[in-house]
Amino acid sequence: MSTKIFIIVSFVLFEFILNSICKINICNNKSNGFYTNYTSLNCRSYYFCFNETLKKILQCKNQTEPIFSSYRQRCIAKNLFYNECYLNNITEDNKNCAWFSIQLLTIPKKTYHYSCLYPFLFDLQTKECKHYSQVQCNQRFEPKDV
Repeated sequence: MSTKIFIIVSFVLFEFILNSICKINICNNKSNGFYTNYTSLNCRSYYFCFNETLKKILQCKNQTEPIFSSYRQRCIAKNLFYNECYLNNITEDNKNCAWFSIQLLTIPKKTYHYSCLYPFLFDLQTKECKHYSQVQCNQRFEPKDV
């Protein structure tokens, strides 16, 4: 039971880190429209981009349709056979110490790119954004150097 609680708490903490500390520029190079917030717990939240600018963050309120689907462009019911919400892999960028990518289990060929906001950089070991004084970038470019 305690392992289950630890996993849930860890996931909620991970969501907080991605949404609060990293301050993702999620609308870069995106067409106007609605997109699933894959970093939110259970894909309940989604956002609207217009002219590559985040205009609004929304949330599915209906209990019978609690998940936002970017594919269907609306809130949908939970489906055991199709859930684009599960995170598969979080990886660092080889060139820039602030950048990282997320892949999903159900869409393995689709990669979402994110960036930690200054003064934070992506830590390879913990897979989270941390203050630049706590991160070893090695050969990767550090945005604070500019």
